[in-house]
Amino acid sequence: MNKFALIVTSGLLVLSSSLSLVMAVVVFLYWLFLDQEPRMQETFPLLVASTVLFCAVMAASAGTAWSLYREHWSRWYLFLALWMVVAFVVVAFGELLF
Repeated sequence: MNKFALIVTSGLLVLSSSLSLVMAVVVFLYWLFLDQEPRMQETFPLLVASTVLFCAVMAASAGTAWSLYREHWSRWYLFLALWMVVAFVVVAFGELLF
């Protein structure tokens, strides 16, 4: 079970880190051209919030992957906390988008 949890957590770490990096670049480009288009000003807070949510998943999955790899005593608590963060992100996206 420990190896399966490590594989799933590492996959989530790779996915969330790549998404947060891409979203950070998009936020930077939006910030550069924010004054030119009024519609960009409306969507900018949603974009920043989604970037922060992806960064939170990345941080939680990094801590969980490290603890699972080192077989630290807190690995299952962090694994549970990671999935609570993922559930929060899903709920937050539902609130932000609808």
